[in-house]
Amino acid sequence: MLDKVVKLHRAGAVAPQKPDQAALLQSGEVAIRVIARAPEGHCQLKLWDPRGRDPKPLEPREFREKDDHTWRLTESLDDLDGRTLTWSVRFFAPRPGRFELRVQVLHNGAEQPGGQFFYSGPLEASEIEARDGRFHFTIE
Repeated sequence: MLDKVVKLHRAGAVAPQKPDQAALLQSGEVAIRVIARAPEGHCQLKLWDPRGRDPKPLEPREFREKDDHTWRLTESLDDLDGRTLTWSVRFFAPRPGRFELRVQVLHNGAEQPGGQFFYSGPLEASEIEARDGRFHFTIE
């Protein structure tokens, strides 16, 4: 599992980049966006408390072909300080193909530095391809 520390800033947050994101994310909100390109897939996220305990599962989502899902994490930055978000994505292909996966942390709709994972590669027929990671949040 790969880890990244994401520093979220109280002041100077970037405005949303796309109008559809602006409608979803209001000032101060933090979200995770998962973009997947694969025949089939499943994504599971959990938000852990600052002690690394008491995981709160977020709604699992299924992927078909080309999907883009966004989960709102919080409306307050203070709620994320010291917390960890784990993510797990599983892909499946009925025949050989390829997959692409992008996981992003958004603050006010803008991608955050250090808050991205990107993977791509082949998918073997009838085998599960798995990717996992976690983001550790700090507030400045």
